[in-house]
Amino acid sequence: MVLGDADRVVAMGAGAYAGIRTRREEIRDMLLTDVCPFTLGIGVAGKTEQNVLSPMIERNSTLPASCRNRFVTACDYQREILVKIYQGEEYYVDNNVFLGEVSIEVAPKPRGQAWIEVQFTYDINGILHVAVVNELGEKKQLLLASQTLSEAELAHYAGELEKLMVPPLEEPENRALLDRLLEYYEEAVGRRRELLGAMIGRFTMGLNSGRRRAVKDAVETAEEWLAWLAGQKDMQEERLFDGELKAWRMSEGEEEEEEETADEGNLGAFED
Repeated sequence: MVLGDADRVVAMGAGAYAGIRTRREEIRDMLLTDVCPFTLGIGVAGKTEQNVLSPMIERNSTLPASCRNRFVTACDYQREILVKIYQGEEYYVDNNVFLGEVSIEVAPKPRGQAWIEVQFTYDINGILHVAVVNELGEKKQLLLASQTLSEAELAHYAGELEKLMVPPLEEPENRALLDRLLEYYEEAVGRRRELLGAMIGRFTMGLNSGRRRAVKDAVETAEEWLAWLAGQKDMQEERLFDGELKAWRMSEGEEEEEEETADEGNLGAFED
C-alpha cells in the first residue's frame, strides 16, 4: 500500500467494516474489535428492598457475545418470574436504563427451588436477543435493537443470532475435548483424579462464560493438557511393554536353562 493514499485506506477500511457487519464469508475470519459499550444485565432481588443488577454481558466484552446464567425464585410458591433487562453500570437497577422485560411461568415450589435460564446474545449491529427457558423447557424470547429495523431485517438477524446462541460446550470439537478429559478422569485414581477434576471444572467454566477470549483460552489449555496426558500415557505403555518384554525374556532364559539341565541329565544317564 502506498503511504499517503488516505482515500484508499479509508475506502478499504469502510469496505471491511461493512463486510463484517453483514457477515460476508470472505472476511469471516477477520478480527472483530467492536466491544459492548455498556453492561447488559437483569434485575434480581438484593439484600434490601431494591433490586440490583446482575450483569450478563459486561462492558468492553468483545462482540458478538453470548452468555447464559441460571436464576431461582425469590419467594415461596412463586408462579411467575419477570425478567427485566437493563443497561448500565449502577448497582441498583433503578439507576440504569430499562430496555424491556420477559415474563415466564414457573412451577410453584419453595423459594430457590424453581429456576430459569437466561441467555443474552449481543450482536455487532447492536441487536440484543434475550431467551428465557424454565425447567419445563418452555421458552420466551425478546429481540431488542438499537435501530429501527423492518420485519424482514429482524427475522434475518434473529436467524444469525441463533447461530451465536449455541453454547460452546455443545460444539462438536469442544464436546470431543471434554469427552477425552472425562475418559482420563475415569481411568485415574488418587491425586491424579483430583487434578483432572480441576481441569474439567476450569474447562467447562471457561466455555460457559460466554466470553470469546475465555472460551479460546479454555480450549487451548485443554488441548495442551490432553497432549501432555497422551504423552504420559504413551510413556506408561512403553514402560509396561518394556517390563513385560523383560519379564518374557527372563522367563525364556529360565526355560532354556531348564532344558539344558534336563539335556545334560539325560546325556549322563545315557553314558552310564
